[in-house]
Amino acid sequence: MPVKGQEGKMEQALKDHKGNWEMTSLYEKSSGKDVPLMTQGGQSMTAKDFGPVAIMDSITANKELAVYTFGAWYDAGSVSGAFKFHEKLKAAGLKAKLTVGPWTHGCRKNCSPFAFDDNPKFDLYGELVRFFDCYLKELPDTQIPDEEDIHFWTVGAERWVGAYNWPIMDVTTERMFFSGQGKLVN
Repeated sequence: MPVKGQEGKMEQALKDHKGNWEMTSLYEKSSGKDVPLMTQGGQSMTAKDFGPVAIMDSITANKELAVYTFGAWYDAGSVSGAFKFHEKLKAAGLKAKLTVGPWTHGCRKNCSPFAFDDNPKFDLYGELVRFFDCYLKELPDTQIPDEEDIHFWTVGAERWVGAYNWPIMDVTTERMFFSGQGKLVN
């Protein structure tokens, strides 16, 4: 089913997509995010030249846009970026939702040391369909507009928590270190 108002544009989108460069092979050649690389089209780029950060102005200019961001506590740099990206979307007045879970990249494996197994136990695709049903099909029964913008898994407590802001209120940051005896100390 085409996106509302975009009927008949699929053929052009597929044609335009053929001009995209292949990111995986480009990353394999990379030795750092600030090191320029040459794309298949002969364009010199760094990692800062593409992705959500590079197009943030065009994203936030479209006030009709709804964006669902996923992050993972156990996915290298994604969780910090996911929270920052979500904050920028909300500050621009966009409809935005963020979910951060105890999994690896792509919600493939639950990595919580408190979990009984590595099954993510999260219906990623069902959640995406619910989001798209709300904002693309405009179905009223999804309840997404009434929910907190942010949902995150609390490792240890092993439960989902909802919040409207990040960091959540009444949280104190405390730095901990390993002692010589292998215990955490502050």
